[in-house]
Amino acid sequence: MKQAMLLMLLLVCGAARAEDWVSIGTQPDEWVDYAASHVVVNCENGTYWEDSLVWYYENGDRLQVPAEQIPAQWTSINPVKIVDQEMKFICGWKPQ
Repeated sequence: MKQAMLLMLLLVCGAARAEDWVSIGTQPDEWVDYAASHVVVNCENGTYWEDSLVWYYENGDRLQVPAEQIPAQWTSINPVKIVDQEMKFICGWKPQ
């Protein structure tokens, strides 16, 4: 149970890297504090599907990205993205 919770927290609370910080939505003067997303990973062919995304701003505001703005498709995992490291962790994990 502890391992499942740790895995869930790792996926949900990935740290934002400074080079990924952007101004988005209708709040151009606000910094994004972090983003939380739900990602489905296909270990067999190295693809993922992001099906929800929420941006959290430093002032406490949050922006739920509408589902129709998130591409509804499987995407190849780029080795420089954090999802690649998450995929390696998830796909390498074996239940005991």
